[in-house]
Amino acid sequence: MNTVAPRPLGRLYGAAATSLGRWLKGLGLRTKDGRPSPETFAQGYVAQRPSRPAGTYFWVWHTDKTTAILDGNAYPRAVLIQELGKIGQEILDPDSKDNRLDPDLWFAQVV
Repeated sequence: MNTVAPRPLGRLYGAAATSLGRWLKGLGLRTKDGRPSPETFAQGYVAQRPSRPAGTYFWVWHTDKTTAILDGNAYPRAVLIQELGKIGQEILDPDSKDNRLDPDLWFAQVV
């Protein structure tokens, strides 16, 4: 399963992870308290992964399924101006050392 954390996923839409979280709530993929709904897990939109320290975890979202529902609900995609032409796995790679959102970078909506 191709998964990604909220920050790089939000980056595709020019949105912070917190904004992405609100969108996912609005689509019914998260509950009021911000956790993925049981249906979201059952339908394969999200998976839970272990984190540090031991006993903690984080959620990763299925890239294709989640972007499909966001795109289908007309959330506009955006790209980093400096990343034009590099859209794809490089931006979505959760193992990439460059998944940090740099506040000095600007976004452009893809029309």
